[in-house]
Amino acid sequence: MRRERGRIGAEFDRRAATYDNSAMHRWQAHEAVRLAAPRPNTWVLDVATGTGLAAREAAALTGGDGRVVGVDLSPAMLRVATERSPGNCFYAVADAHQLPFGTDNFDLVMCVAGLPYLDAPAAMREWARVARPGAAIVFTVPRAEGVSVNHLMGRAAQAEGIDLPDLHAKLGTTHRLRELAGSLGLEVEDIHRIVWEDPEPLDDPAEIWQRALNYGFAEPLHTADRAARERARRRFIEQTEGHHPRQDLSLARFTLPTPA
Repeated sequence: MRRERGRIGAEFDRRAATYDNSAMHRWQAHEAVRLAAPRPNTWVLDVATGTGLAAREAAALTGGDGRVVGVDLSPAMLRVATERSPGNCFYAVADAHQLPFGTDNFDLVMCVAGLPYLDAPAAMREWARVARPGAAIVFTVPRAEGVSVNHLMGRAAQAEGIDLPDLHAKLGTTHRLRELAGSLGLEVEDIHRIVWEDPEPLDDPAEIWQRALNYGFAEPLHTADRAARERARRRFIEQTEGHHPRQDLSLARFTLPTPA
């Protein structure tokens, strides 16, 4: 597990300088903050904060007496976040499953785009520990087959007899998200679908393929026959020529119960 988290941190270190350039990343952060609706003078935790896109927007709503704390595995991402954030944002390198905070500290917990990289039940249990009774947990997660580029990569590999797992299937439906909330004793306040389609087609499918090889779902490609892997790569490039990437997500708000 430690090795996997180190790999994830290194991958996002490489992406830190250009992460904010993505309109999809900015859109997803904005949608999450809009649902979270941080109140003035409250304390917010942003898990897997990255470059702080959601943290910065939340900080503007909490005001000068509020605090937004962002945690991430990537030091490079956090350096960008620190450079671009107002004074009421604070950042720390930390594991989402083992936070360096005491209990009952935060009025709101957010996690934008990070849940597919985490053990969701273990992570949310930890977030609930550091949150106050009645606090909200707001997060985005792809629906099953909801990331179009990953789906096309899986189809290209499957045509060559290489099965790639859909890492989003576990939480990819409203029913499964409700089951997750129930298993953790959290209340479901809102779950709805949001969709992003990039107005621009992919500019370099070969580079997208190469980058995706670093993600856990692509692990079977590393051990596959080299010729089959190359045929899958070529098939993917053909399929994605002119493709407009699409993100089909669930945006959810869970709440911690309050004492009777």
